[in-house]
Amino acid sequence: MDPEQVYILEKGLTRILRNTASGGEFTLGFVEPGAVFGELPVLNNAFRESYAVAIGYC
Repeated sequence: MDPEQVYILEKGLTRILRNTASGGEFTLGFVEPGAVFGELPVLNNAFRESYAVAIGYC
């Protein structure tokens, strides 16, 4: 499925990660309130390769 949405984090903290070939996870960074994320696949018309996981709520 092609990505069609961009996200803005309102509250909390979100971890952006990718799965590794060995089955682990690699953290790309963290998103804080007010930040936009998920825009690159939409702008590049590409599949999403990263995941977003909520890790905290303020």
